[in-house]
Amino acid sequence: MVVASFGTVGVVAGDWPGGGRAFVPAVGEQYILSLSAGGESAGDHAGEPFRVVPGRRAALFSPGRSCSLDVSGEFHGRTLVIDRGALDAHFTTLTGAALRGGAS
Repeated sequence: MVVASFGTVGVVAGDWPGGGRAFVPAVGEQYILSLSAGGESAGDHAGEPFRVVPGRRAALFSPGRSCSLDVSGEFHGRTLVIDRGALDAHFTTLTGAALRGGAS
C-alpha cells in the first residue's frame, strides 16, 4: 500500500494480488470513497451490501459504521479518505445549512 496525506485528506493505493477479506468493526471518523483500478470487491457496510466495479461502481463508507470486504484476485484499490469534521464543515460553509442528525 502507498499512502499520501494532504492535511485532512488522504489517498491510498493498495494492491491485493491474491484477493482477500477484511472486517472493520467501525470505520473511524472519516468518510471513505473506495474505487477500483482493476478487479472487483463486494461487501456489507452498516447492513447494506455494496459492490465495487472498475469504471462503473464505487463505495462510500460513513464514519462509525462497520464494514466487511471481499476482494477478487488481482484487486487494485484506490481510496480517498476525508476527515469527517473537515467535510462536515465544508458542507455547512457551502450550503449554510446545519447537518441533519446533529453532526457537527
